[in-house]
Amino acid sequence: MGHKEQRIFRYIWIPLSIAAIGLVLYFIAGRVFAGNIAAQISYVAVQGEPRNVSSNGIEFSEVSEGNVDEAEIIMPSAGEQYGEIRCDAFSEAVPLYYGDTDDVIGDGTGENPGKGAGQSLLSGLPGQGKTILVGAHDTTYFGQLKDVHAGDSIVLACTYGTFEYTVSKIDIIDGADYTVSDDKEQLVLYTCYPFGEVGKDRTEKIVYICDKVSGPVIGGSEVGQ
Repeated sequence: MGHKEQRIFRYIWIPLSIAAIGLVLYFIAGRVFAGNIAAQISYVAVQGEPRNVSSNGIEFSEVSEGNVDEAEIIMPSAGEQYGEIRCDAFSEAVPLYYGDTDDVIGDGTGENPGKGAGQSLLSGLPGQGKTILVGAHDTTYFGQLKDVHAGDSIVLACTYGTFEYTVSKIDIIDGADYTVSDDKEQLVLYTCYPFGEVGKDRTEKIVYICDKVSGPVIGGSEVGQ
């Protein structure tokens, strides 16, 4: 190879070859990298930030400690869903309504399954340091309670906070006369017993007493926690 050909090879072909190799590497590695970034952006755009939303579109607060100003809470109206009850033993969360009318809990026959579990209007709200009394039919929403045992965790998520309770006691009673302590916050769940015996005139109920473990306090006082 003459001097002229060597100079052409050295100053033209070698730089062109290096540039070509660089372009190939860019399209192999760079496009994969850019594709990963694009995929991440697409995922964030589609999924959005994690939210605590019920199947009915109600957004629940994830605040699980501290104090909540009562003036900042929109208290639920009678017949309105304001929370849901979750448990590892449940196959799905149970919608929680304020009020325990037939329109809310249904009739237990399947013809009118109702909307969810109903809280007695005479009981307290989560965070108030009082008893929260909630019922539903064993043939509908509270049939899942048959798999709940003492020591299990029950989570009540509502519009102003998330509360955790532990099942401390399970009682079977005859009739509706049952006394609970109101000197501390407890979640009391009840339904007809034995489970699933449709068509029988049952007078017994099974009652789950759940002690508060965590959750914000309404009004800024730790009393009743």
